Amino acid sequence: MHEVKVSVIIPVFNTEKYLRKCLDSVIHQTLKDIEIVCVNDCSSDGSKDILLQYRKYDNRIIICDNPENSGLSFSRNKGISVAKGKYLFFLDSDDWLKLTALDELFSIAEDNETDVLIFDFINVFENKEIEDSYIEERTELIGDYSYAMSGKELFTRLRLTGGELAPSCFAFYRRDYLSEKQISFFDGILHEDMIFYPTVLCKAERAMRVENKYYYYFRRRKSIMTAGRLSERIRGLLTVYSRLCEDIIPLMDTEDEKKAIRQYMDNILGAATMLYRKLLRDGQKPDIHSIDSGYAAVTEMFIRYNSQEYCPVIEEKDLEMIRASSNIIVYGAGRVAREVAAALSSAGINEFVVAVSKPSDADGLFMGNKTICIDNLTSIKDDSLVLIAASKNYEAEMKRKLDELGFRKYLAMSIL
Repeated sequence: MHEVKVSVIIPVFNTEKYLRKCLDSVIHQTLKDIEIVCVNDCSSDGSKDILLQYRKYDNRIIICDNPENSGLSFSRNKGISVAKGKYLFFLDSDDWLKLTALDELFSIAEDNETDVLIFDFINVFENKEIEDSYIEERTELIGDYSYAMSGKELFTRLRLTGGELAPSCFAFYRRDYLSEKQISFFDGILHEDMIFYPTVLCKAERAMRVENKYYYYFRRRKSIMTAGRLSERIRGLLTVYSRLCEDIIPLMDTEDEKKAIRQYMDNILGAATMLYRKLLRDGQKPDIHSIDSGYAAVTEMFIRYNSQEYCPVIEEKDLEMIRASSNIIVYGAGRVAREVAAALSSAGINEFVVAVSKPSDADGLFMGNKTICIDNLTSIKDDSLVLIAASKNYEAEMKRKLDELGFRKYLAMSIL
């Protein structure tokens, strides 16, 4: 039997509509020395039958069944436990791959002896409505990424130059590295990738980022967020925050490394804050009971902060102007911007873009919204209302910037 070069791990739960396309993209890979580990998480549709049909014709397919519905992290960890490949690749069952993806990634990883190899992806939209509502968050990479570096250096450079977050599916992992460092997915929470991503990078001796696009990322309509689901998201984000405090902050040595992880964690806390305040405004009591050691102190701090009245009131005349605008841009990403975003949410306005002045400050995520450099939004300047969300010290400078770029409609949001 040939050595298994790559184990492709595919968690499957009720994706019969998309599963065949996913599997076809894997079984027809130009790299043949692979195994395909499909973890069926108690699907109630025809997904299991599709897996059985494909296994009849391709003995590289391994089917694992969870005894009960256990979630994405549990399924990925189960796949890791049975995988035999030198490298691991995580593929969601509604996505698919370029046919040369594994062949090319294996060659790059071998040539550069990487523990983690991050790559780019292609967005595919379920319909025009979803495509029109999507805002591209990726920015052009700044600097030279053509060589392997330490994982901490790669994480820091991507964070401080506006690089994107990398979900676990957009990377290629050496299996022995994950085993040696005892890295797995945190089970029982949402947002598990937000722990896995910095952990797997910051512990790696050799990591690399290539601009090649290998992964087709299918963006489809998500389920409605109930109060219980929102509470679950908050619990997940706070658990991520507490684990990063315990496991990742101690690894950071230089000032840039510390700044990068602080930015990453601030965005996590900001996203949790927005969800928490939304529930409070809707008259719901968030259920964020402790589920992790070290989590209690974070939860206590979080609740104490959010028990105070921080949200400003936007005047009705301004609200009318905001609601009438085709595009809303919150210009700023600090404390004032947080309060403006919270005030908008309080008024039932949840669709807006968060903009910053410098490409290096485009961190990727701010209170659940993607941050974009204001220079990259000039294509919508004629149909946008910009809310300047910064202290008085920066207001005049930001107005000059908007005038230079041709933005004509803006409001200064004074919340000091």
